[in-house]
Order: sequence, then C-alpha cells, then structure tokens
Amino acid sequence: MNTNGLIFVVFNDSTGALSFFQENRLDKITGPINELQAREIMTDLALLNMHLKERPVYQSELDMVNETHKIVATLPDRPELQEWNYELRGRLLWNAFGRLVLFDNQLLASSNLGRHLLGLPHLGRNKAEGCAEVIRTQLPFLDVEARPGDVLGRFKFLEEFDLVTDATGEEALSLALNDFAVKRGPKFPPVVYSWVVGDGAAVQTMLCDSSDYACYKCSKPELSKEPRVRVLRNSAEMSLRRMGACGDGLYSPFPVSVSMAAASLALDVILGWGNGKPGARLRTRAIDLERSFAVKDTTLAPSAVCPACRGKMT
Repeated sequence: MNTNGLIFVVFNDSTGALSFFQENRLDKITGPINELQAREIMTDLALLNMHLKERPVYQSELDMVNETHKIVATLPDRPELQEWNYELRGRLLWNAFGRLVLFDNQLLASSNLGRHLLGLPHLGRNKAEGCAEVIRTQLPFLDVEARPGDVLGRFKFLEEFDLVTDATGEEALSLALNDFAVKRGPKFPPVVYSWVVGDGAAVQTMLCDSSDYACYKCSKPELSKEPRVRVLRNSAEMSLRRMGACGDGLYSPFPVSVSMAAASLALDVILGWGNGKPGARLRTRAIDLERSFAVKDTTLAPSAVCPACRGKMT
C-alpha cells in the first residue's frame, strides 16, 4: 500500500473493539503492514464491534447554566464478547478482499479426470462453471463468479482486480497477457504465471509485479534459445498421448501429483505476495530429476533483449 499511515475508525463502542484487539493482536504487528493485512485488521475490528455482549449506553448532558453540552457513555466494567461467529468472519473477510472470477473456455474431458479438481459428475461441463460450483459448496460465503469462454479480449476487465493468476499453461495466452500487462504498466495488477515444464518433469511459477523485475517474456526473450533459467535436460523428451477409446485430442500424460505441485507452488507465491514478502519471483520444483535440473529459486532482472518490455516496463 503506497501510504505512510492508516486510520481505522470503529463507531459506537467506546474503544471496546480496540481493547480486545490490543490484548490479542496489536503486539503481533511489529512492522509496516500491506493493503491486504490492513483489510484483515479492518474486518476484525468490525467483527469485534458486532460481538460485544454489552454495548455502551450513550446520553447527552446539558449544563444550562454554563451553556455546555457533552456526550457521555456508560461502559461495562470489562467488555465481553458473544460466541464468535466464524462464518460471519469469513463473509466479512471476503467482502473486504473482493471476489474471485474464473475464466475457462474448455469443457472437462475424460483425459482430465484424475488430475483435475472436477470429477465424473462434471464431465462435459465448462471447467470454470464446475469449479465455481465446487468452491461455493465448500465455502458458501465466498463470492465466486464463473465466466465460460476465452479470456483473450477481456484483459481490460482484469484491471479492476488486485491479482491475476494465469494457470492455463498455454504459452501463447501467457505471452499475450504479459504483453498487455507490460503496456498498461502500474494500471494492471500483478500477475502470477503457473505452468508445467515438459510433460511433468518440473513445475514453475513466476510473479510479475514490478518493472524492477523481469516480465514473463524476459524469462525466455529469444525464441530460438534456451530459457534464462534452464530446467529440462538435453535427454528429456516430450510425449503426447491419445485416449484410444475416446474422442479427446492429444494430452500430456503427467499424473495428478504434478498438477498439485504446480498449484501448491503458485499458492506459496500468492501467499508471500499477500503478506508483503513475495520472495523469489521465479520458482521451480523438479519432479523428475532424470529429465530436469534441480534449479534454485531466483528473481530475474529485466532482459535488455526482451521484445515485450525491452528491459523496462512502461
């Protein structure tokens, strides 16, 4: 958050919420906070206010002789809370953080079964709609929206969000999204790219959140050359297979553990970003060491030969 100070205001409790917050949370804040942490504090103060068992009683005192007026409050000896409503806290947190919008133009195919969040009941359904249904079932207080169809042509819509995650694994789409983000500069939110390397040899995640660091294209600025962080060994071979008994197209035969590794790595990056400690922006996890190198996490500087940003985002 680009600000030097914040003011939290809680009405009509005469510091009742603040007293609980000071006792249980305030001493844990030892440094600057980011925007997401500020929203969490705001939510907890509001929830404490709503859970006060005995609220202050306010009244006006008028001194007709001295022509003065003041408002006084009658307070309980010690504020107490009603039973804590965790579902309400979840609702308030989600309202504070915004909403989740899922884009996907694909239908769940038989080749996806076993390594996708969705299962047989969603076969043939749009993946975004199916995932939204599952999330609402597990977390009914979350605001989740499904948008079937291609996200291409809708990049401008993404500017209203705090974070964009590209887990499509489609390089062409990622390059197009990166190009749009670079051109929009600080008007576009940070982007987390997540993908599987080879046919499951490794997984990678990259956070692009500042012109001080590499954009997505900077990781491999020249198409005919190796990526700046090489992952695959020379002996690694790509293989595509077809479901013989089905009408699906070709697919890469990696197990569900690879998908989970990619999702977990992306989540680590997102949590770090949300806590104001993004750490290494390009992270790699080798799955098959016979086909991939054990690569250290790193943060790349912009490439001077990157065709997308030319070493400097605008």
